[in-house]
Amino acid sequence: MPKNAGDKLRLIHLVKIFEKYSDGEHTLSVSDLQKKLEERGISATRQTIYADIYDLQSLGYGVICQRGAMNRYYLSEREFNLAELKLMVDAVQSAKFIPGGDASRLIDKISSLTSVYRAGKLKRQIYLLDRAAVADRAIFDRIDDIHEAIADKALIKFRYFDRNEKKELIARHNGEFYTVSPVTLIWDDENYYLVAFDEKEGVIKHFRVDKIGDLSITDKKAPLHPEIEKLDLSSYSKQVFGMYGGRRELVTLECVNSLSGVMIDRFGKDVTFFRKDDRRFTLTVGVNISPNFYSWIAAFGDKIKITAPESVLDEFCKMLENILKGYCKE
Repeated sequence: MPKNAGDKLRLIHLVKIFEKYSDGEHTLSVSDLQKKLEERGISATRQTIYADIYDLQSLGYGVICQRGAMNRYYLSEREFNLAELKLMVDAVQSAKFIPGGDASRLIDKISSLTSVYRAGKLKRQIYLLDRAAVADRAIFDRIDDIHEAIADKALIKFRYFDRNEKKELIARHNGEFYTVSPVTLIWDDENYYLVAFDEKEGVIKHFRVDKIGDLSITDKKAPLHPEIEKLDLSSYSKQVFGMYGGRRELVTLECVNSLSGVMIDRFGKDVTFFRKDDRRFTLTVGVNISPNFYSWIAAFGDKIKITAPESVLDEFCKMLENILKGYCKE
């Protein structure tokens, strides 16, 4: 084991060399390790490096020896495998709220968690989707503040913004602050949303984090609300359809049998189907009535139909009539 500071420093550099320059397809000889250390201003004998490798193995590092005419070594175990890193890269790429430059830097950091050779495979799959020019570089700090408030059970205050036709930021409610009890953050449709209890209106709402500004954590504790206690977060984003708000309704849908998988994906595997005939089934689900819900229904054409309640069906029909008026001649 290391006996002095110099030994510990050399071990740290060896770990970094193994992490960066080795994997199952790329191995290092003792001579390679000596050269890499020399590039970092550290000299070491072959015997010292053999002893260091033994120490790393004793400490639990997965340094593997490929025996042969010249033994070669590589790091076999890492915190994340290549498939997991690819998932992280995909997540960063698909997050529209992350500005392009920040997305590239995040992907570079993810790539540093594997060897330079496998990092190349990650880089080859990268294509950064067009980011909105208005992407907010302060969003990371905002997300961190919200997480901190949730952990501390503290109320937060913020203004909520939209953009007008001139792309100018306009605060809602004449710039008044929202005071809310933060519940959780949800990633839905490539955006982050804050789910929170609005203290003034006494209801659960959600807010797109990239539209939140002037956020501060107050010194007041968030009150306990029954609405929050009974909120099923696992199904919340499914019920609100694209994170649009709206009144809560139990809606009965009539679907062709081929949509059974779609309904399970949308509402969960515990949803109950009732057979209507050989071609169709019905289900009753709780949803938040919103333009996104109606758009989702319309996308399936005659394969899905709202049958109850009548008020929701009438509202949907009026929406379709208004659309037709805008497109069709009298």
